Amino acid sequence: MVIVGVTKMDVLQNIRNKYNSFTETERRIADIVLQNPQRILESSISDLTKMTGAKSEAMVTLLAISKPADLVSAISHTGESKGIVEVARKTKQLKIPVVTITGNDKSSLAKLSTVVLRTNTKETKIRTDAMTFRIVQLAILKAIYTIV
Repeated sequence: MVIVGVTKMDVLQNIRNKYNSFTETERRIADIVLQNPQRILESSISDLTKMTGAKSEAMVTLLAISKPADLVSAISHTGESKGIVEVARKTKQLKIPVVTITGNDKSSLAKLSTVVLRTNTKETKIRTDAMTFRIVQLAILKAIYTIV
């Protein structure tokens, strides 16, 4: 999951500015984000829930500090990854656009998304085949980042 349109420093400053209004769980998440922002950028929602002990829904609260011009990109080959679908649901409620990269344009995640970029790769248990999907994802993200 990637937030596009703001710099890392904007997000960190927004977290600092709103820190006192956060719940205890949100503060625990914010503390981890502020202590090691680079690690957070490289983590999945599942990783973040393990680091903080919080539910994935709590992660979405931090999305609420984003600006109206921002968007969230969600990546799931099946489009049914429980944590990512839940984050997309909460993000949509916050009226933040969701751009999804998935191999299943009829999935739960696709239905919650503003824009769906469908990949035409098959994810398998064979490591080299699974890498094909990841390479396609990265190429799409790089193209989006370059345009934005």
